[in-house]
Amino acid sequence: MENGETILTDTHDLKHIADRLGIPYEQLGIASTLFIPLSVEQITNTIARIWSLIDEGRFSEAYAISENLAKETYRQLKTDDPVYLRAYGQMYFAIAHATSLSVRTEDVGQAIYYFQQMEYFARRINDNTLINVALTYQGDMYRRSTAAVTPLRLHNP
Repeated sequence: MENGETILTDTHDLKHIADRLGIPYEQLGIASTLFIPLSVEQITNTIARIWSLIDEGRFSEAYAISENLAKETYRQLKTDDPVYLRAYGQMYFAIAHATSLSVRTEDVGQAIYYFQQMEYFARRINDNTLINVALTYQGDMYRRSTAAVTPLRLHNP
């Protein structure tokens, strides 16, 4: 494929390659408007890959894959299926965490948005643990963003 001997036209293969390389789909020429719904298993497998990359300290790859996953599932989020809703809550947890590890302090608004999405889906399935985790991380992101703009004041005794 690298030498031009094989041409891939299957979008699933191209997306898989982009995810394995940790790059945005657009870099492989995959249109972001192409919509193929993902199964819960595909979402879960991608979440596991994101967490694995985070554990390995490969934050930029985890971030790229999480951004791809967010784009990929955006159109299918409107559902009442509790299995999908749980997967979306877990998905946004992984996406938000990967984002929080990858963006500069001034850009934590993106991570906050993803934690808010996590909270939204956690509330839809009444998962108090996931709600608490989402709120805790949101608070941490807000603290992080205000710490960046608030100078540290030293107290003189």
